[in-house]
Amino acid sequence: SSGINAEYGYECGDAPDFDRSAWMNVKFSQRLDFPNLPYMFDGEIKLTQSLAILHYLAIKTGLNQKCQAEVSRCDMLEHVASDLVKVGSNLCYSSAKDFAANKPAAVATAKGSYPAVLGSSW
Repeated sequence: SSGINAEYGYECGDAPDFDRSAWMNVKFSQRLDFPNLPYMFDGEIKLTQSLAILHYLAIKTGLNQKCQAEVSRCDMLEHVASDLVKVGSNLCYSSAKDFAANKPAAVATAKGSYPAVLGSSW
């Protein structure tokens, strides 16, 4: 057994009346340095933030990069992906009018971010 708490869900109900109380009632009792979702416990290790959890699991399972060139390339790709998440988040949290107006530029940004790595087929 790995000791990793791999899954725990909090019910929030249906939109538009989400109820975050299931999480908020326990958020600060988890003894997390930065209480947030997702979180992971592995023995004494308590982590939040998706990328921190993914990095930890990659190292723990031996799926991490093996040389500095791989580390650097993965870091670069991670930050490009983070930039794209910001573009998508800004788009999705905008008004319907702004969404329609800004979607073409966001899609162009996304498509222009990965061609050297993924090629142009997507």
